[in-house]
Formats: sequence, C-alpha cells, structure tokens
Amino acid sequence: MRMYKVFLYMGMTILGFATSGFALAVNDGAKIFEDACSECHHPKKKPLDDTHLSREKWQEAYDLMVEKDKLDAPLSKAQLEELLNWLVSTHGPASTPATGVPPDAGKN
Repeated sequence: MRMYKVFLYMGMTILGFATSGFALAVNDGAKIFEDACSECHHPKKKPLDDTHLSREKWQEAYDLMVEKDKLDAPLSKAQLEELLNWLVSTHGPASTPATGVPPDAGKN
C-alpha cells in the first residue's frame, strides 16, 4: 500500500509540472504582447478589441512595426511564432469581438 502512495504522489507531481508548463506555454504569447506591444496597444490607446486579422495579416502588421522602428527590439523567430499564435487565437478571424457578436454574424 505504501508503494502505491509513493507512485501516486510521484505521478501527481509529474502531472503538476507538466500542466504548469503547458499553462506557461499558452500564456507566452500574451506575455510577449505585453512586453513588446502594450506600450502602444492597450485599452486606452490603440486597443485591438475590434481587430480580427488572419495570421498573414498579423505578420504584415508586425513587419510594419519593425519597419517603422516601433519596437524596442525585433522578436526572435520563436517569440514571433508565439505572438502570432496568441494574436490569431484571441484576435483572429474566428475570434469574437468585444461586442460579443461573432465577426461573421449577419453575413448570409
């Protein structure tokens, strides 16, 4: 019985580390946005609430910010991938705007 508890404890510990790592990975894009973009893009100044772009259009927007020297430093490829993933999941064509109405509602 004691070995069962040891294995159960070890399994729960490993699972806890794995799920916390997953949660960090999911939030990496939000953190990158906060660090790299929120100086200009926040609720009171240039909010993204009603912006819903494809991955390609978000890439173009990022490239424009780099071209206009709006970032302190360009992101690494890995950071850019995380940022684009987050932007598409939260502000992509399929995401719901702040109004609560899906972007394609009423388009029949």
